[in-house]
This record gives sequence, C-alpha cells and structure tokens, in this order.
Amino acid sequence: MTIRNEDVHQYNYIIEELSLQDNLEDWSKCSELSKVDKEFKKLIYKLAIKLWIKRKIGDGSLLLHPDIQEELIKRDFEPLSLHKKMIWASQLASYNGQDSREYFKRIKKKIIAKYGVVWWEDVYNRVKPAYATRQRLLKQIGNMGGATGYFASKSSFLGGILMESRMDILKMIPKE
Repeated sequence: MTIRNEDVHQYNYIIEELSLQDNLEDWSKCSELSKVDKEFKKLIYKLAIKLWIKRKIGDGSLLLHPDIQEELIKRDFEPLSLHKKMIWASQLASYNGQDSREYFKRIKKKIIAKYGVVWWEDVYNRVKPAYATRQRLLKQIGNMGGATGYFASKSSFLGGILMESRMDILKMIPKE
C-alpha cells in the first residue's frame, strides 16, 4: 500500500492534536486513531512526533544536550534510535504527576515490550543525568525570582544570559 501526501492531509487534525499533548503515553488514548488504518497510523505517529519534538525543543521543555537539539533540527526533527532514548529519558525525568512511580513502571514495561531490555537499560542510564539537569534548571528558575524573570523576558541582554546559562546546564546531559 502506497501512502501519498494527499491521503495524509485528511489526518492533519489528528497529527496536530497528538503533537500538542505533552505526555507521549496519552497518544494511544486518541479516540480518532481507532478508526485509522495501521499504515496510516504509523505515518501519523511519525509526523506527529516530528511536530512534538519541534514544539518541545522550541519551548525548552525537552531535556537534551544542545548539540542533540541542533542535530534534531538539522534532521528536520526526525529522531534516530539514540534520540528516542534521550527523549524517553527526558520524559521520565520531567514527569510531575502524583503517580510518578507507577508512570515510570508503565513506561518501562512499554519500552521493554517494544524495544527490548537492552534498549530500556540505555534509556534508564540516561534518566539520572536528565533528572539532575531538570533539578538544576528548576533551581535556577527558583533563584531567579519573579522580577528577574520578568526583566529577562523584556531584555534581550538578560534573556541571552539566561539562555546561555540554560544551555550550559543542558550540557550536563550526555550526547552519546
């Protein structure tokens, strides 16, 4: 079965809807996907993940080394296997729900089922540096205070300094 771009246009609203959901685990709950052919579903996920990555890099919520962010931008947000591992580690390190332990276990189980134990172990080894980075970023925001944050958003100089500081913190995350 050959899928043409014209065929995909009818699913743009689903692609957009998925790309706006922060939690990747929620993608399977999209009721519209149950009506979609398996081949189209794979393509929808592929296109949605590209938009999702673009959005998450743009808003600064994806915890990735700056070089990896650049690499993804150059690849038009199409992740390699290594990038997917880093993204899952970022998701696990960033989760804020009351059920964080259960969430971690559910994601672990899903990753092992889809990719295997070795793939999961690589994700798991990336979670700790991503979590440490997240904590440092949160500390930076907490230390900044409301007034500083406001002035930084209005000043290109202060904003640039904060962005540079953020990029330095993100460099704590391994890029291999």
